[in-house]
Amino acid sequence: MSQKIKRNERCFCHSGKKYKVCCLDKEESVHATQRERIIYGDEYSSPELKETADLIKAEFPDHEVIDVSNVANEQTYKPLQLQHYSKKVVMLLERNENNESLFDERCHDSEVGYMALYRGAYVTFNNDLSDVHRMINTRLAGKEWSIY
Repeated sequence: MSQKIKRNERCFCHSGKKYKVCCLDKEESVHATQRERIIYGDEYSSPELKETADLIKAEFPDHEVIDVSNVANEQTYKPLQLQHYSKKVVMLLERNENNESLFDERCHDSEVGYMALYRGAYVTFNNDLSDVHRMINTRLAGKEWSIY
């Protein structure tokens, strides 16, 4: 377990400078960028995911649809869900090497390529968005979502 470096300690990069004048700003910039990606998502990973987002936006025009494919994993799943829990934000993931373990844990079909997260719920899918629409409508009604 790594310890947090203090501002006046020597920098971990071995420059000989204090952390506050060496790498502190760079680290804070990286963290700010990561927070922005969690809040606003990334550019769509693929044309297929953008098309999926457009279909969801057409059905739910008052919702925002963001791509979190490259930031979602086992460690960021709960913070992502909590960040957007009370908002009208649908988060989409396209399966990739960054989120493979998330898909493996929540979906037992290695052929499934997409996941939608919404207000603490999730659903995996390929081309059929009917479960995504049902999940969103269920959560909008304040009801619990169950995949099965």
